[in-house]
Amino acid sequence: MQRLRRIAGELRALTLREAVREVLRGSREHDLLVFASAIAFHVLFAIIPLVLFGLGLLGGLGLEEQWTSEWAPSVRESMSPSAFQVVDDTVRRALGEQQVFWMTAGAVLAVWRISSTMRTIMEVFDRIYASRRGRSFAERMRVSLLLGAAVAGLLLAAAGCVVLGDEALRSAGIDSDLILWLRWPLGLMLLFAVVALLVAYAPADRQPAQWVTFGSIVVVAAWAGTSLVLGTYLTSIADYGSVFGALATVVVALAYVYLASAAVLVGAQLDAVVRERVGEQS
Repeated sequence: MQRLRRIAGELRALTLREAVREVLRGSREHDLLVFASAIAFHVLFAIIPLVLFGLGLLGGLGLEEQWTSEWAPSVRESMSPSAFQVVDDTVRRALGEQQVFWMTAGAVLAVWRISSTMRTIMEVFDRIYASRRGRSFAERMRVSLLLGAAVAGLLLAAAGCVVLGDEALRSAGIDSDLILWLRWPLGLMLLFAVVALLVAYAPADRQPAQWVTFGSIVVVAAWAGTSLVLGTYLTSIADYGSVFGALATVVVALAYVYLASAAVLVGAQLDAVVRERVGEQS
């Protein structure tokens, strides 16, 4: 109840008009849109090793059938035979003969690429939360690597809950509808944990760790909404058989990554403002 009262107090601390004004002010003063572009750029380079690491982990858990029986048929229908052959060969190698490589070296590469994303987030969060001290090079590298590893693990776990949770639980003999449904709120909780980690540890001046805040609700809601839209587009609208359809898919995917990156910064800006106002009121 105390947590719900705190969130209710944060919601009352800022009207919709004030929230929009603060986001626009933050965009001007802290270059939020510029940093969102930089974050999206780093995320794009981190996605491939992260996905391949996830596939290697999938193979290590003995869930290769998830690709052959569930995903591959859908992917085959949505692209040309030659394109599917390339995708299928890459995935099967990650699941099979290159499994150990992607579970080890792939994990290192993914964390390194994500750590560069973390360093960009750390820089802009220092501006948003008005950090009064700087970090040394060694501290920046250490914090970014640890944050990168934690964020990568939480994001993979969240994706696993949503995408693989049903199959994994059924293979373990669990058929309860309630338990199968619980994978959705668990996935959301993991996303809230990602935002909480970033807010607490990305700024040089550590912020009080809070599981759910007004800003984190904005971020997770934006992530969930844009992910649903992207999933609907990829599975029901995208035309992979034509050049223009494939290019449109690339544009939509890029827009998704940019909007997800911008959502993190907008949520952080709102969180910083709300924390300041609640502090003044108390």
